[in-house]
Amino acid sequence: MPPRSAGGEFGKVYRAYAASLQAGDVKAARALLGARVGAYWQKMEKAGKLDGYVEYTWKEKHLGMKNPRVTGGFVDGDRAVLLVKGESGIYGSLHGDAILTREDGKWRLSDELLNVE
Repeated sequence: MPPRSAGGEFGKVYRAYAASLQAGDVKAARALLGARVGAYWQKMEKAGKLDGYVEYTWKEKHLGMKNPRVTGGFVDGDRAVLLVKGESGIYGSLHGDAILTREDGKWRLSDELLNVE
């Protein structure tokens, strides 16, 4: 089943995650992560590398994408894939997907893959 226009609840979670990365708000971003990704962030924190990893995530994985728009997607039970587009000051137009999972009744970001259009 496709999510509602703008991604519904899934889109809100993804946009909040993107905004927290852009603002450098580690606490807010962390609250939106799935267990697997959250555990990795915790590992980076224990190693004293979390700030660097969050910066890497913003610049290299998220590609500095601002104002993400949900253009489509699919939901299957406790998994959702969002198709997203956005802009980067470095790379221009971007597109890709975000994978979310429902954990303890809340949607959490599990992964994202963005590419230059």
